[in-house]
Amino acid sequence: MSLNIKHEIDTSGTCCPIPMISTLKVLSRLEPGEMIKVLATDHGFLEDIRALAKCNKCIIIETGETDNYDYAVLSKK
Repeated sequence: MSLNIKHEIDTSGTCCPIPMISTLKVLSRLEPGEMIKVLATDHGFLEDIRALAKCNKCIIIETGETDNYDYAVLSKK
């Protein structure tokens, strides 16, 4: 699937709450349907991003892990 990602945030090397704060700042500027990809190395990132999406009217399109980071792609409802 080809994703039309409008923004990508690399929060690698930071820890909570920085990845969530950075994500919320960009989400506030997105139009419905636009997507953001967030990269993070924080241990609890994937769990935190799920909670953030639930509370902020977002849909998680995709999550994953690589050797270097975890990532999530979100879309604003």
